[in-house]
Amino acid sequence: MKNFNVIKTVISVISIILVVLSICNIINRGISVSIVVTLLGSMSILDGYSSYIKNKKREATFLFLCGLFMIFISIFTKFFRNV
Repeated sequence: MKNFNVIKTVISVISIILVVLSICNIINRGISVSIVVTLLGSMSILDGYSSYIKNKKREATFLFLCGLFMIFISIFTKFFRNV
C-alpha cells in the first residue's frame, strides 16, 4: 500500500510541473494537457484499485471507469483533433 502512495505522489508532482511549464509557455499546451489528463486518469485507476482492495466495490468501479474515460478522451482529442 505504501508503493501506491509513492506512485500517486510522483504522478501528482509530475502533473503540477507540467501544468506550470505549460502556463509559462515553456512547453506546448496541447501536448502537456493531454499528458496531464492521462496521468490523472492513471491516478484515478490507482485510487480505484486501492478502493477495490478495501472492499469498496462501487467506488472502485466508478474510479476505474472515470480513469479509463479520461485516458480515452485524452488520446482521442490528441489524435483526432485536426480531423
